[in-house]
Amino acid sequence: MPLDPGHLADYLIGFLDELHDQGWRPHGPELYPAVRLLALCWLADRAGFLPAGGSLA
Repeated sequence: MPLDPGHLADYLIGFLDELHDQGWRPHGPELYPAVRLLALCWLADRAGFLPAGGSLA
């Protein structure tokens, strides 16, 4: 999979849509979705897709 902002965003949106369809909530008992979301954020940061300073605003 090419690592560019568009592909990563599409992957993230698809993952979030599936979590929503399954009724997952961030404070629920299943931890793997939160870990996967954290890994995606880390990957986006390491690839330079996020603004410096950690603020998206």
